[in-house]
Amino acid sequence: MGVRAVIVVRDDSGQERRFWAPWASSHYQIQFLAEFIHTADHDGTPLTVGGYLAYTRAHPDTLPAHDITQDGGYADPAETGDLDHRYLLLLDNHQRTFRYVVYDRLPSRERSRWKVSHDLATRGDLFAAAARMCRQLAANSERYRADNNGVGPPGDPGPDFWREQEQEFTAWQADTDPRLLHQAGPTPQPRRYTLTAARTLTRQVNTQLRKQYPGQTIRTRMSQDGLLTMTVPARLATDAETSRITQTVSDQLGQPYTVSVRPHRRSRYGAADTGAPVNATLILQPAHAASANTAEAEHSADR
Repeated sequence: MGVRAVIVVRDDSGQERRFWAPWASSHYQIQFLAEFIHTADHDGTPLTVGGYLAYTRAHPDTLPAHDITQDGGYADPAETGDLDHRYLLLLDNHQRTFRYVVYDRLPSRERSRWKVSHDLATRGDLFAAAARMCRQLAANSERYRADNNGVGPPGDPGPDFWREQEQEFTAWQADTDPRLLHQAGPTPQPRRYTLTAARTLTRQVNTQLRKQYPGQTIRTRMSQDGLLTMTVPARLATDAETSRITQTVSDQLGQPYTVSVRPHRRSRYGAADTGAPVNATLILQPAHAASANTAEAEHSADR
């Protein structure tokens, strides 16, 4: 059975397309993406959706190339279907930068969840990750042969091949201009969810929090951009508890979150006298969105 995946490719002109592939393990896709970027650096291929399409036509059976944009397939970033991975490739041709995010579907008991396994923002990140994939494949190949009387798995070129590939990616790191090697690419924008997906994910978050905090009343709302507004008892608004809640949300939704706290004022109509609980509101937003908002605020302050 193949490793099915969809990649969303978006460039700085705003163009976005989705491509599907039936064989798209991250062990190989990270290497293929490194080869695409390295080739583009040397032959001037535009870092655009058009450049991606031109590369996949010239290098079939590498990066996903079956365009499903018009079909409407997997438009919701929370959708899993029969996919094993989702990939996000952001291209900035003007700056000649990129960002590549790999989402892995978690085990079958949690089929509706994705988790970020790689967030590669620079060529240095990408080439190092590609070399690491080759080391893992070489080790897997050796282990398989040791367990099967020296016979390798079907189609596997052998550990020596993967070591040579590792050396090539390592050489690219050494040979690339350091300014280009470490130049960071675009920041991913928050995922957008359908209303149905947002409600489903909210129920999953609440279910997990009820297990963590039995007997506590926690109310959660999630917007389509992934922002969560959570009302909790004041005792859960401490640094330690908000960190724990944030980690739970990050694990459940498959991407890092940040949190801010807004304590509620004690009611002047007898809440303290009647023992009514004093609550707090937690605002949790995707970390990428928080970083983008901070950067925009700093940019505005400088103007």
